Amino acid sequence: MKNVRWYEANLNASKLKRLADAMLRDAYRASRPWGFRLSDRRKERLIGSYCERVERVDEVTDPFGKVTEYPRVEYRVIEFTLGSEFPAIELHGPSRSVGDLFVHLAEYVGYDVLVSPIHATVASWLGALEKYTSVQVTALEIAAIAMTTQVNGRLWVEGTSDVRSALRDIVGRRSHRIARARISWKKDDADGGCELRELGRARIVVGRPQPAVDLLRASLREARDASETANRSS
Repeated sequence: MKNVRWYEANLNASKLKRLADAMLRDAYRASRPWGFRLSDRRKERLIGSYCERVERVDEVTDPFGKVTEYPRVEYRVIEFTLGSEFPAIELHGPSRSVGDLFVHLAEYVGYDVLVSPIHATVASWLGALEKYTSVQVTALEIAAIAMTTQVNGRLWVEGTSDVRSALRDIVGRRSHRIARARISWKKDDADGGCELRELGRARIVVGRPQPAVDLLRASLREARDASETANRSS
């Protein structure tokens, strides 16, 4: 299982160079609690990881009241790809360290960076993905279902076949939003499966992670472009 999230950011070749230089300076070592490791450095792209070492002490009290301390060390690693094209930031890994990672990135470029969530809808992302491969939707989380003028509902729909055929029967003409979709596909004789979520998030649960990530990234780009085109036309 792999959690992936994409963000928009105003990165360019100059900022990527500054980021790479700073990351090499702050390379992760055993003597420091955090740092970076770069595996690929190009003019338009950086690939690497952000590492944090978290140390804490757990206390256990035995039946006689004696307290024993057990030091513990936890390593949190976020794999990243930073680029000058959309989506500018791709993250794999724990979310608890994302805030610290973004703080360091901002410091490295003199706070001249704007990071924002991706607002392509799950429905548009799903539609874009279907241009690349045949998709079966086995579950949907439907949010903001207008029950009355003052009441909204949320519903989880799951089935053994594609549940979209039943969506209209379930919500009728009520306004609603797809908040999450569990999907599966087969591309190049390889099975894949994931959950698409709002704000450019995905959880890959079946298949080889990297081909799935490539597919999701390309379709997310198309979904964003379609959303921008629709906004300009409205």
